Amino acid sequence: FIIFLSVLVREYLAWGDRPTKVQMAGLYRAQNVADYQKARESHDRVVVMFTSEWSEPSKQMEVVAERLAAKEENKGIYFIALSPEDVPTVASELDIAAVPYFVAFLRNTLHSRLAGASAPKLVQFVADVVAAALPAAAAGDAKQERSKEQLEADLRKLVNYAPCMVFMKGTPQEPRCKFSRKMMEMLEKEQVKFSTFNILNDMEVRQGLKEFSNWPTYPQVYVNGKLIGGVDIVEELIEGDEFKAMLPLEAVSPAK
Repeated sequence: FIIFLSVLVREYLAWGDRPTKVQMAGLYRAQNVADYQKARESHDRVVVMFTSEWSEPSKQMEVVAERLAAKEENKGIYFIALSPEDVPTVASELDIAAVPYFVAFLRNTLHSRLAGASAPKLVQFVADVVAAALPAAAAGDAKQERSKEQLEADLRKLVNYAPCMVFMKGTPQEPRCKFSRKMMEMLEKEQVKFSTFNILNDMEVRQGLKEFSNWPTYPQVYVNGKLIGGVDIVEELIEGDEFKAMLPLEAVSPAK
């Protein structure tokens, strides 16, 4: 983590000579509740970083967040940073007890949370926000269903979103069923790099993927776009020392 962060710091400090436009596409500073509310209401995907100038871990994670905000694949996310001291009512409502702390919103609806100063976890957190399906624009609006062809095309993109892709109930930080929790525990123990999709946020994906993969239950694990299976199969592959051999190099963390 220290090596990873030091590289990010060096790259960030080198940004000083780059055009202002690149600097603008980063972590925006909110000063008050009005700024925070406007960001949530004006953007479909928002990641809020609660930080503080007295917190060294927060300063380090700000660098990571700014780098992530500038990446092309994350351009659909609006990143903002603010101090709990500036918005005490917001911090209280969201139970922000320490910094750094990250909260993601999809169309002004709470999606997920992340506590602590872990660059790899923040990378995964942001990837989850990118991959997550947006909720309906308003509670009373009728949701326009995708055609069968469009749904299949979307599913194909999703299963190929990352070298190792997990479709689960909930998020890695908050699994919503015992099988999803067990899958997270197994993959983390094996030091597998993976992205996830919360099927509870999109009923079309939840039902459509069952037909697409001919697999009726969740979680589902895909490697290079191909279905591997659920908890039992992945567990058997791990016990037989076969699972890591199926993964591309970019999906395996180096041994510590």
